[in-house]
Amino acid sequence: LEVMGRHSGWLALITGMSGGAEYILVPEELYSLEKMAREIRAMYEENQKRYVLIVVAEGAGSAIEIGIRLEEKTGIETGRRCSAISSAAARRRSWIASTPAPSENRRRWH
Repeated sequence: LEVMGRHSGWLALITGMSGGAEYILVPEELYSLEKMAREIRAMYEENQKRYVLIVVAEGAGSAIEIGIRLEEKTGIETGRRCSAISSAAARRRSWIASTPAPSENRRRWH
């Protein structure tokens, strides 16, 4: 699950803690996909888990790319395809619209 947080992972942290995520990836901390893949594979083989929730702040990487890498490393199909399809479908929906904030209210983040 990818959430906002290009420069800071507090939103991902709160989301992951509230949702019971096994992994929370934030831009402030390094992570190892190899270690995650080993742990996920071990949980899967021991029949402890058939799903793993990973919350990714956008600054820590792309959730879809991370899903692809974990699928390659573990041999376990991930839900990344559903996320990609849902995101693309949502962008095509004409009834989903957003209005930008007035220019005096916008902040620029660098």
